[in-house]
Amino acid sequence: MHNGVQQSFCYSPLTKDWLYASTSQRPANFSDYSFYETYFYAFKIIRMLRAQFIYAAILFVGLLPLNAQVDERVWTLEECIDYALEQNIDVRRSALDIQIARNDINAAWADLFPDLNASFAYNFNFGLNIDPVTNLISRQSRQTSNLGLNSQWTVFDGFRNKNNIDRARLERDIRQASYEQLEVDITLNVTASYLQVLLAKEVLRISKEQERISALLVQRMADLVKAGAEPRGSLYELEAQLARDEQNRVRNENDLTLSILDLTQLLQLPSTDGFDVVNPIKDLPSGDVFEFTEEYIFERAINLQPGIKAAQLGISQADKDVQIAKGQRYPTLSLVGAVSTNYSNQILSFGETSPQLVTIGRTADGQDVFSVQQILSDVRNKPLFEQAQDNVNEFVGISLNIPIYNRLRIRNAVRNAQIQRQLADLEYEREMNRIRQDVQRSYADATASLKSYRAAEKAVKSSQEAFDYARERFRVGAIQQYDFENAKNALAQAQAEKASALYEYVFSINVLRFYASNELQF
Repeated sequence: MHNGVQQSFCYSPLTKDWLYASTSQRPANFSDYSFYETYFYAFKIIRMLRAQFIYAAILFVGLLPLNAQVDERVWTLEECIDYALEQNIDVRRSALDIQIARNDINAAWADLFPDLNASFAYNFNFGLNIDPVTNLISRQSRQTSNLGLNSQWTVFDGFRNKNNIDRARLERDIRQASYEQLEVDITLNVTASYLQVLLAKEVLRISKEQERISALLVQRMADLVKAGAEPRGSLYELEAQLARDEQNRVRNENDLTLSILDLTQLLQLPSTDGFDVVNPIKDLPSGDVFEFTEEYIFERAINLQPGIKAAQLGISQADKDVQIAKGQRYPTLSLVGAVSTNYSNQILSFGETSPQLVTIGRTADGQDVFSVQQILSDVRNKPLFEQAQDNVNEFVGISLNIPIYNRLRIRNAVRNAQIQRQLADLEYEREMNRIRQDVQRSYADATASLKSYRAAEKAVKSSQEAFDYARERFRVGAIQQYDFENAKNALAQAQAEKASALYEYVFSINVLRFYASNELQF
């Protein structure tokens, strides 16, 4: 009780201490509190604010990793290729296809051995039926069952089983070669995309340098205009040039973003955030591959490239398909055997017999005539297991199937297999042409890009000298801005052409080296 006011307290979960229960129960004026009550209440407010501050700080720190933790990684070309080969879905599917082909080989080998099958049936028969044990016709309802084992072994089938094994092996080798060719394609695609990123970065660097030069000139011209040494129109022209350089830089940044996106999609990365690549090109790659002729590189590629190997194996597989189709013309000889047993619930089992006198008639004088007959005792249904032992049936035989007329199915199968053989020849020829064209194009591209690079080196050197000279003359007002911009743009174009020729040469020379040795070298 304080000044006639009823006081009550409640526990606060936030401050983990006791506070006034409600506003209506607090003193009306702050002066109505005693010193200790004032201190007590102020202390509780401070603790409450401190707790809220701690919660807010924890929440802020907890959200930091969501924005700050970005997986930044600089990738080398080897890492990009290895990662793409590991993650590419087509590569993984091709690896599974190889496993399927290996299972097909096991299945083909298993066809050389006899099979073994079991059968079981339990039937409820109503109406007119035949007892499977007695072979008697009856209208009595009955329950029957049969159990059997059968086996068949193909002794001769026109060598189809043997040819199927050979074909399955060829299919495995084809899928292995296709898997390796897929790796080659991904390697070259990743390499081309990787070099495209490097080219985009180099072009962006050139555009940034052009923008930096224009910005310095704008700043210098602004100072001259402010001092009254140059007209304001000159500043406007330089600012327009700066805007064009900025637009060019933004366009090159977009090109770099798209190039990185293409590469990350080849790698099947979920995002481009933090992605960057290392430039492995320090000097102009060696042109030692030019020591060989196009024909030599082509001959090497035929022996090394898995696509050619797959096409050659396809021809061999088509030959096997023709043999398999022709094998259907031969008879099929098989050994067959089976063992079975039956059961019927109408089969009776009889116990022991005992002699009994049975009245069989009466004499004329009324006396009974007796006969001794054997009377069956303990009549019951014969158990399942007893019938299974008694009703066993076994047989072994030879089956010969001779094809005479199958509605031209065999003839058409042979003709289709022969057509597939011709298609395999065409596929091999197409693959040979593809390799030859790739070698010729890469050889021509490498030669042309090397010449372009040598010419671009001279152009960059002369353009740099012309630009330095134009910049000095522009500073002293000896030339117009139009002439200066032409010199600056000529330098930028020469630098970009040099970079383009360099990376084109790098890719072309490595394609040739890859065809000749299955290796990339930077």
